[in-house]
Amino acid sequence: MVSTRLRLALVALVGMCTGQLIGFASAHGATICTDPSVTICRLWVSSSGSDSNSGLSADRPLRTLQRANDLLCQTRCSGIGKNVKVILASGTYPNATTVWSYSDRTYATQIVGQDVVMDGRHSTDWGLYIAPKNSRSNIQVFYIKWTRYLRGGVIIGGGGHNRIYRNTFYRLGSYYSKKPETPAYAGIYLFDNRDTSIERSVFVDILNSGSGYGLEHGVYITHSSYNRVTGSGFSNVGGDPIRLRDAANYNTISGNAFTNTGRKAYISDWRCVSSATKTCPGPDESLSWHNSFRDNVLRSPHPWHSSGFTARYCYDLPGPCPSLRIAG
Repeated sequence: MVSTRLRLALVALVGMCTGQLIGFASAHGATICTDPSVTICRLWVSSSGSDSNSGLSADRPLRTLQRANDLLCQTRCSGIGKNVKVILASGTYPNATTVWSYSDRTYATQIVGQDVVMDGRHSTDWGLYIAPKNSRSNIQVFYIKWTRYLRGGVIIGGGGHNRIYRNTFYRLGSYYSKKPETPAYAGIYLFDNRDTSIERSVFVDILNSGSGYGLEHGVYITHSSYNRVTGSGFSNVGGDPIRLRDAANYNTISGNAFTNTGRKAYISDWRCVSSATKTCPGPDESLSWHNSFRDNVLRSPHPWHSSGFTARYCYDLPGPCPSLRIAG
């Protein structure tokens, strides 16, 4: 379960990383895509490119997605007033990790892969941390495979109106890294987020070993509302594939398939509440309400599942989870 302490640490990481990286970029003084005749700002990235390139043509690609973000942010991190398309060339990007903070309230920012594999090589925590400057961030991620990260694939912290389309999250967790002290948490982790759509994506082999088993999820939604998970497949996910937490309200999970996945349920709600035996790192968390879990194909729980497995589960209740919290 992702703790409030971890959330605060992640926020601190974003502030530290973006401050350092944007400062480095700004020292070079360049701006991009400011010509008003350019209606779409295109940046090219390749695993064989160089971050000293301009990135403005396919034959002068950048090497990292991080550099693409920094070039945009040194122009204007809250938006340059036009659509942005970052094109990732096919190939494997080893140890790739990015803190993406650029967004535009009005125009879309697309990160588009073409047979792209982001490979953490069991040495990198997360693949992509989206920490937008705007409450409406319009960030879209297409056709990327995220594999062998220690903690998970993609985090979206803050912002809204985002889209994750046809991404694959594969072999995440301590079962594969052989590092039981570093369990995975989720393929996608949303917090303080609103109106994000996760569509036609694949979550397969997300699994921890030892005491970490059950902490891993396909999609983890905490303190986030009006998000959607549709048309996606979940297979061999050790923990509950959909986890709600701390006022995760009005989220819709529909049209997905669940196979050999889930410890207690296919979808569950959990919150941290201090007690005589447990102290939460922050104030007691809230229940989640008005979520919908409908029209999914429910094939089988994970082979290591707990007794009493059910489709919907609320960890604070001994009996069925009320439909006012998770309808389905």
